[in-house]
Amino acid sequence: LTLIIVGATLNAIAMFVYSALIVILNLGRIKQLRPSLPRILIIGSAFIFYGVFSIITVLQFLFK
Repeated sequence: LTLIIVGATLNAIAMFVYSALIVILNLGRIKQLRPSLPRILIIGSAFIFYGVFSIITVLQFLFK
C-alpha cells in the first residue's frame, strides 16, 4: 500500500509541475494559438488540485 501511495504522490507532483508549464508555455507563445479563458481556468484548477493533494499527502506521510 505504501508503494501505491508513493507512486500516486509522485505522479501528482509531476502533474502539478506539468500543468503549470502548460499554462506558462501556452500564454507566452503564438497569440493565435492561445487557449480560451475557460481552458486556462480548468488547467489552473487542476494545478491547485494536484498541488494541494500532493502537499497534504506528503505531510501526512512525513508526520505519521
